[in-house]
Amino acid sequence: MTVGSLVEGTPLFEGIGKVLSISTVDQSATVGFFTSPLTPYDRKIEVKGNNLIGKSKLFEKTIVYVKLGPTRRWRMGFYDGERPNDKHLIYFSGGESDVFDIEDLFVPNLLNRFCFPVSRFLASQATSAYKHYFNRTNFIASYIAQRAACNSISSLSSSAVNLETHQLSVVLRVLKDSNQKYLLGDEVGLGKTIEAGFLIREHILEFKDDACVLIIAPTSLLNQWKEELTLKFHLEDVLGDEFDEDQKVFICDYLNLPLFDNSEKKPTMVVIDEGHNLSDLAWSIDGSTSYQRIVTYSAEARSTIILSGTPIAGNAKSFLAMLHCLNHENYKISEEGIDDFNKKVRERERFSGIYTAISPESDDFTLSGILEELESLNLGDKDLTSLIERLKPEIDYFNKEKDEDRRNSAIYELKKYFGEKYRLFQRFIRNRRGSKDSSIELLFPGLGDCALYKWESAKQLPSLDQQLDDYRDYLICEGYEQKLPNVITLLDALLDSPKSFSYELDKLIDTEDYQQFSETFSIMKESALVEQNNKDELTRNVLDKWLAKNIDGKVVIFCGNKASADNLYTFLQKYRDDVERHSPDSRPLFVADSLIKVLIADEKGEDGLNLQGTSRLAIHYSLPRSLVRIEQRIGRLNRYSATSKSMKPIENYVLVPSYENFIQNWALLLKDTVGVFDDTTASIQLVVEEAIKVEEAKLLTNGFGHLTWLRDKLGGEKGLIAKERKKVADQEVWNEMQIDLATTKKFAENIQNVDLNAESLHNSLQNWIKQSLKFGVTRNEDSSFVYQYRLGVTRLNIDDFLHHCILGMDFNSGLRNPSTKPMTPDREVTAKTGAYPLRYGQPFIDTIYNFTHASTLGLASSVIRQIQIKLGKPKTFLKLNWLVSCESSEGSVVEQRNLDSEFEPRLKTEWIDDCGKIVENEAILNLLEKPVRAINGENDNGYRDFEVLVTAEKDLWELFDSFCPKDEWCSVIENAITYRESEIIQSTLTKIEHLDLTNKLSVSLVSALSMTLVGK
Repeated sequence: MTVGSLVEGTPLFEGIGKVLSISTVDQSATVGFFTSPLTPYDRKIEVKGNNLIGKSKLFEKTIVYVKLGPTRRWRMGFYDGERPNDKHLIYFSGGESDVFDIEDLFVPNLLNRFCFPVSRFLASQATSAYKHYFNRTNFIASYIAQRAACNSISSLSSSAVNLETHQLSVVLRVLKDSNQKYLLGDEVGLGKTIEAGFLIREHILEFKDDACVLIIAPTSLLNQWKEELTLKFHLEDVLGDEFDEDQKVFICDYLNLPLFDNSEKKPTMVVIDEGHNLSDLAWSIDGSTSYQRIVTYSAEARSTIILSGTPIAGNAKSFLAMLHCLNHENYKISEEGIDDFNKKVRERERFSGIYTAISPESDDFTLSGILEELESLNLGDKDLTSLIERLKPEIDYFNKEKDEDRRNSAIYELKKYFGEKYRLFQRFIRNRRGSKDSSIELLFPGLGDCALYKWESAKQLPSLDQQLDDYRDYLICEGYEQKLPNVITLLDALLDSPKSFSYELDKLIDTEDYQQFSETFSIMKESALVEQNNKDELTRNVLDKWLAKNIDGKVVIFCGNKASADNLYTFLQKYRDDVERHSPDSRPLFVADSLIKVLIADEKGEDGLNLQGTSRLAIHYSLPRSLVRIEQRIGRLNRYSATSKSMKPIENYVLVPSYENFIQNWALLLKDTVGVFDDTTASIQLVVEEAIKVEEAKLLTNGFGHLTWLRDKLGGEKGLIAKERKKVADQEVWNEMQIDLATTKKFAENIQNVDLNAESLHNSLQNWIKQSLKFGVTRNEDSSFVYQYRLGVTRLNIDDFLHHCILGMDFNSGLRNPSTKPMTPDREVTAKTGAYPLRYGQPFIDTIYNFTHASTLGLASSVIRQIQIKLGKPKTFLKLNWLVSCESSEGSVVEQRNLDSEFEPRLKTEWIDDCGKIVENEAILNLLEKPVRAINGENDNGYRDFEVLVTAEKDLWELFDSFCPKDEWCSVIENAITYRESEIIQSTLTKIEHLDLTNKLSVSLVSALSMTLVGK
């Protein structure tokens, strides 16, 4: 190793440095780093000799700088390997080449800087070919435009999914929160899995090799998750079936969790699908071990996302089990925890009002009243009391030492604490159909006709529900009130099927307490046998007629339990060979097999399945006393279908007995009063379910006819449902004010505009990648294409390239010449073919962008334009391309997303004169903006262009020396650019001062072109 040697010194420094001096006494060397030709060694460090590795050769196509000719002017070239006598071949633009000693080579090194100082390369006349400048600038412009459109949320632009406003609002809220612990409670079918998919991909792109995502779902949904993440989010490269240290996404069911105990890898993100199933683990002895492991993983993960469309009504234990995973301190798994949770449910509107009022915008008088109300709650919370006492003096009218900053800080801390601990929906996000954002409805097939079909009862006998009502009445009259609860059990069984009803009767007959009712029960069982047969025949009849009328249609029959579903399946198999019985352990063939027309499901088929299609009918063979279950059933079919064409509204058939009694009235209440088959009821389920539960006792004492009274109470213009829907509508107005729906819609439009300009943006990306960086490009028949790294040709280090491309590479094409997987700029093509979106957020594109900033290729260029106008002397103008943005000082991705939403990053392009002043003369601007033609001086449109480069034959920079000596040129360029930079900073600071972003502003010159006009 000698002075001038090129060396590496990992981990003391990245890249390549040059030995400037050697100390034999200290056994060390001074290493300098080439950051610009103007000051080749402006950064130096002392390094012990044993920490340095000499470089006898460089990676092929490494950019180097050398000094040429008697003028010793700098020229950029590309390293092309060793030659005899310790020489090294360097290729230059125009096909020229020469050999040099390794000591004569200078390798650019950013050394932790964001970008190279463009002004110094231009000032020192070390320019690149114009085509590289042009391609580089357009690539950066395209990339920044896409980044700005999606607020630095990479997954939005790089996923093969159509972007919907309601899903974007969820993704934005989660990703802009530093505490990413949320329960996503969108109504069934609105796309919770898609929202989670965006968040998962974003997490992997953010944390790269450090990412470890654990997805927990019911067994029946595991394959569905793998398909979604593969086809829509292109995560197949990091998915695996078996535990592997290099794996990044683990998908498992609730009882078969990977053991991370003996591994350095721990989940950085936990996603729990159908989270209400956690209740079975949390509140049972058998499942407590698995549940505690899930709680631990969730607590330690950076992000925890739980998915569940289950409403709160009647599901306190389910919600508590989910919320405990998000915040185990505020939501306890205990009876005390249930009481506390139920209190938050009862007080949800009051607590929400308090939370909203705790705001810096509220006046001191209002805040004083809020603090009094908080204290009157007697919550016994010392931390809350402390925060209240901290705020009091800052809103005290008589306190002369009040401070606005302390006031706002105290309000923020109080609001945050109260929201996290007491506001039920603080970390609960729920979108629903039928909201003011009516565009949601357009993304679904919608609901069509609902018809009631009636089966006949046994001849000369009342219907079963009438017999059950008579039995109930007898119990009341004869003083057997203690037996009334069994009437509800029998009623629920009858709502399922006559056979289920008969089964429950058998269980009662076997007990001594019910022997006296054996004759009554025998008559009921006889009726049940007839009605069961009639109900099955009715099912076959309506099924055959509908399928005959709807040739391309499919039917899902929902039964109340396994026994009823099995019984119906056995019956229909006698007549049809296109019937499938749903199994929770596998994906139904019904989804993809055109020969399967009918799917029979029990209650386990009401959750998680995607059964949507062109033409669908739901037959409600059973009719449970639960709005939630009915809504879940319909949601299996009425699901997000924006990418599907010619979708027909979902039809519903409800099977009821021919006699008007409880079952018919219950069906009419659901159909006409509640409207569950016509419109979503998710927003009113809580109130309606509670109202029905309250009236349950009166059904037993007053008779099943009480259901008619309940229909009147709930329905009508002044009924409970109308009042509740109005409250929901009013709340939505407030919610829109809170989440700024207009901003979200605008955000969605910006991303859609990127889609509309996809081809143009793609060309800007591809020219840099193909023409300047020399990747190979192969176009496929489906309009997608593949980029291939070519060893010895592509101007990028293969090892650095592969290190950053964690997704989207096809390594079967060769480890040293790898290609990307098929890519396309068209999002619709990605959805049809599985090709990767060629966009911001794609690791391949992100890697190219990062390399671009670390490269000097195309950094600066210079052109002489000869015009047919007399000029006193040549006049030089500069085209400057500034990246103006706000950047996170701590490298926080969450902060960067928020900064991009506050201040949109942009590439600002402008022409200045040699004094740094903006060119405003239209005639001059028109002349400067004319396209740079073939760089050989061809005459076109009254001007000729000459590229200013150093070649073996000529040095056009010498021409500049005649009217602008080298030192003067250097001073003019640096002064003009420095002056303009300060002007941009000051003008931008003035614009963003009110946003409190002044210390985040970044203004970087990413490329520059000098154009010197020469007259005839």
